[in-house]
Amino acid sequence: MKEKSDKNKERWLKEFVKQKEIQSTLEAIIYSTDDAISVVDENGLHTIINPAYTRLTGLIEEDVLGKPPTIDIADKLGNSRAANMVVLGAYAKKSGVVKLETIFKALEKALAGRDKKLLSLNKEALKQGAELVKE
Repeated sequence: MKEKSDKNKERWLKEFVKQKEIQSTLEAIIYSTDDAISVVDENGLHTIINPAYTRLTGLIEEDVLGKPPTIDIADKLGNSRAANMVVLGAYAKKSGVVKLETIFKALEKALAGRDKKLLSLNKEALKQGAELVKE
């Protein structure tokens, strides 16, 4: 019984070492490429960004790790609370359930008489969200 347990531990250890080697190789590739790369987990949260991503976006690991990519766009627009509009823009384009122009008109009506910067911010967030969707 102990012999079988030792063999299982040895097999597990070999597999673990192999997986660590693969991870190291992938990280070396990700960190050395000139292309901006962002890796997200199964929950859609950033787990890795490379130096090219930082050069392109100006965002560092502390800004994005553990957050969804929509936060990046909203932060670049100057207000992380616009992330919901980024998501709405992507959803609207992907689903086709509503056109961006219809959302723009609704926003103009809802924000009438309020800060024009807020309207512009929301429209730009919607547009950038829609641009995330591949045709």
